[in-house]
Amino acid sequence: MINVLIVEDDAMVSHINAIYLNQIEGFHLEGQVASVAEARDVIKQQPIDLILLDIYMPQQTGLELLSYIRKYEKGIDVIIISAASDTDSIQYALQNGVSDYIIKPFQFERFQHALLSYQEKQRIVKEKKQLSQSELDQLLGGDLPERDNEQPALPKGLAPETLSQIWDCTQNFGDNGFSTEQLANEVGMSRISIRKYLSFLKQQHVITSYIAYGNVGRPLTMYKCLPHRQALIATYLE
Repeated sequence: MINVLIVEDDAMVSHINAIYLNQIEGFHLEGQVASVAEARDVIKQQPIDLILLDIYMPQQTGLELLSYIRKYEKGIDVIIISAASDTDSIQYALQNGVSDYIIKPFQFERFQHALLSYQEKQRIVKEKKQLSQSELDQLLGGDLPERDNEQPALPKGLAPETLSQIWDCTQNFGDNGFSTEQLANEVGMSRISIRKYLSFLKQQHVITSYIAYGNVGRPLTMYKCLPHRQALIATYLE
């Protein structure tokens, strides 16, 4: 689990960042603060792996916190999320080793790409003592991993034909989210079977999930297809 601290003085933006973060598996929100001073207190007391950092804040800027982190807290990574689009800020951030730089306003897909790319980089670094050139290119370029030419095997209990059918049905919902029950009705399968395939698709980062709150009843887990990620499962569908 990757422990995350949000440093953002705009309460609404901080709340949105937290909602987005909670939709991505593998990340845990350790806290939300609105100033550099508060952030410094948190990172001294709590195990923070990643900071989502704004730049424009009162008293001290996010770049000052970045400088402090690089000087004293080298184990903490930073993703900038800011309206600062001037080249001086961007260059300073890059020179100080930020993992990504997102300019406000932004869409969830861009936020998700930054977090998933960071997550994949951490996985590679932790699992391997040496890297190939392609793996190093991936780390430096920030892209999600490419598949080998050889067709990979699906997890036990999943069939390529069924996966292809389910993936095609997810496209029918377009930009709208869908529930397990809705997809089960569309495909003509049981919800238990559908959940197995949805779990696999989430692991491949081609769908995302979020919680929908209706007027009555329990919160409902909804899913949304990420068609621009289809290349990540293309080899499974051949």
